[in-house]
Amino acid sequence: RILHPLLWLAFYIGIVSGPLSWGAYHPPVIDTSAATASAAEFQAQIDEKVPEFIRSKYVPGKVNVHEISSFGCPYCRKLHPQLTKLLAAYGDKINFVRTTLPIHMSVDACAAYYCAQKEGKGDQFAECMFEEPPQSAEGIVKHAQHCELPEKEFVACIQSEEAQKA
Repeated sequence: RILHPLLWLAFYIGIVSGPLSWGAYHPPVIDTSAATASAAEFQAQIDEKVPEFIRSKYVPGKVNVHEISSFGCPYCRKLHPQLTKLLAAYGDKINFVRTTLPIHMSVDACAAYYCAQKEGKGDQFAECMFEEPPQSAEGIVKHAQHCELPEKEFVACIQSEEAQKA
């Protein structure tokens, strides 16, 4: 009996203090003010605070957009048309990188995107996948056919260890 009121008290403290303590968290900030004396200091801040995986995709002098998405994610599908318009409007001023994750989808969908990208048809393939997420491996192959990717080579690529790791 004594445990029950204590659990409620702990729950109440968590509910009240959680939102209050959230404001104490501050993500790392890169100083872009005039106080940064040189490009070398700015680069040192980036090297220190930005993960290597993201930093490796960075292109200096461009707006860098790194999309981490899943073809099965309803929010990613909602964002895709607006992002496509934005990329078209700004063209070469944007360095766009897409990383796919197998959320709500099989790993094969991500591997298929990787294979389409290798053939230079990644954007076209992603368009099909966002518009109509496939429910099966046959659906993925159907999108590949729509993008004029050679079926046998494409399926072999999806099943390769390289594509599965990517």
